[in-house]
Amino acid sequence: MLSTNQSSGKGWPPLARTARAVPAAGPYSGQEWAHEMDGEKSFLLALGSRAYNRLYGDDDFSGDKEHFAMVGDEINGLCGDWENARILCQSQIEEILLGQIIFLYDGYKPVQFDETPDLPKEREDWRTWFSIQAPIGKFRADFLFTCIAQGHVRRLAVECDGHDFHERTKQQAQRDRARDRFMVAEGITVIRFTGSELYRDPMSCGEQLQGVLENCMDSAMVAAGMVNGRKDRP
Repeated sequence: MLSTNQSSGKGWPPLARTARAVPAAGPYSGQEWAHEMDGEKSFLLALGSRAYNRLYGDDDFSGDKEHFAMVGDEINGLCGDWENARILCQSQIEEILLGQIIFLYDGYKPVQFDETPDLPKEREDWRTWFSIQAPIGKFRADFLFTCIAQGHVRRLAVECDGHDFHERTKQQAQRDRARDRFMVAEGITVIRFTGSELYRDPMSCGEQLQGVLENCMDSAMVAAGMVNGRKDRP
């Protein structure tokens, strides 16, 4: 079995240990995927593991040619999701975080890119969607996650700051605080990553984001009466 994310101890496929983009080449067959990224094996294994879990609902992805043959089309789909989402990113640091987001789980299921954010998702019994440059009032969120559990919704906005805290001008700081206050008033949890954090350790940022996302989905699941709390998570 492919090793899991050691930092969190969860049984989910690991986050990618690189900030590189999903390859634009392809689509490839499963066997071709097994050879395409020989120098980026950890990234490809994470991609294969995510695809295998989406198809079969477990984490028993071995990384051998047989398993890659089973998930080749799904990997191509993941790459297609990444390419469609990447177009909406407005900076390199957003692309770096997106490279982690495609591997994220909400504690129960993989997150899913929302190509139609204007359409209602409450019909979904149990799912987390993410959209990019999502409008929230007069502001926009770099990334907006919507956790849904039987009609109970929790939202998480993630901002990628091109400037570190000490580098912000007074006007930038005021604008950021105003945006955060508005989103919090709308019931949206807000977290921020600086450009320095994303360049230095994107995987750590992804792990921190996953922890907050798990809490959001847990809250929705508890409200829906589906679980009693985090201890009920598989």
